[in-house]
Amino acid sequence: MTDTEPTATTILAAEVNRLGSRMRLLHEQVDNDMGWVLDAGYDGRLADLSQLLFGIAAVLSLVGGTPNARINSEGIAAIRRQVEAASRIEQLDWARAILDEVDSAGS
Repeated sequence: MTDTEPTATTILAAEVNRLGSRMRLLHEQVDNDMGWVLDAGYDGRLADLSQLLFGIAAVLSLVGGTPNARINSEGIAAIRRQVEAASRIEQLDWARAILDEVDSAGS
C-alpha cells in the first residue's frame, strides 16, 4: 500500500463524518419545520447521534494518523453499532423525504 491509498480507518472516518452530517441535517430540518411528524424526543436523538458520530470520526482520524495506534474489537463493534443506527435512520421514509428535498434544493 502506498501513502496515497486510504486506510480502512480513513474510509470508516469518512463514512462516519457523512452520516454525522446527515443526522445534523435531519435535526436542523426537523427543528426548522415542525410539519415533519416525528416521535417526541426523536429530534434530540438526531442531534445526539450527530455529535457522537463527529466525535467518533475525530478519534478515527487521530488513530489513523498515529503509527501503531489501534482500536480493539469491542471499540470497533461499538462504532459499528452507531454507524448502523445512523444508516437505518437515513433509510427511513421520512428521513429520505427530508434529505431528498434538501439535496434537490441544494442542486
